[in-house]
Amino acid sequence: TIGGVPVVHLGLAASQPTLLSGLLGMTMNLQGGTTWTDVYVEIVQALGAEDDDTPELKRKKAKQVVMEAIGSGSHTRRKAAKGSEISFGEGEYQAYLSAAKRVVPALELLSFGSVDGSNFLSFHESNMITDAMLDLAAHGIVAYPMHDALIVKQSNQDAALKSLRDSVTTYVARHTKRGTFIPAVTIEGLGMGKLQHSGYHSL
Repeated sequence: TIGGVPVVHLGLAASQPTLLSGLLGMTMNLQGGTTWTDVYVEIVQALGAEDDDTPELKRKKAKQVVMEAIGSGSHTRRKAAKGSEISFGEGEYQAYLSAAKRVVPALELLSFGSVDGSNFLSFHESNMITDAMLDLAAHGIVAYPMHDALIVKQSNQDAALKSLRDSVTTYVARHTKRGTFIPAVTIEGLGMGKLQHSGYHSL
């Protein structure tokens, strides 16, 4: 709670692959054309593999492959990081990575120490979240950061959603100087399940 009021968590859905695309001014290849809700599910659909994995496990595999590529600054990885809790079959890791690059072409531009999750994306992501928090503070709304997300009172949910999306859209436009990028956002809170707001891009 904040001041005794239950909170909600507003997170940028699949923030790293989508922000990478937005900041580099590259469109994603999506089922909906210019809109998306969950890019990791888009990657699973692009893979089209028929196996016994549950949809949840397939999404986790897609997310792990993307996060490891971004975190290492390499789109040519061959296997999962040491200590991974998820096991990939023969050639499966490369298949997921190939599908990820079809959906998120910006992954092809990864470069360790330059365009990667630990440097490039973390810097810009934190600036976007800070911009949203400062905007909310100017309106008397308390917000706490959590990686690529905000935590606010449930009563401030709508204002926080607008501020978060506006901050990202404005930041990306300022960085790329072209197109429109509106992030997909998920909202979760006690007793309310998960709400999903689709993203849109025209870059």
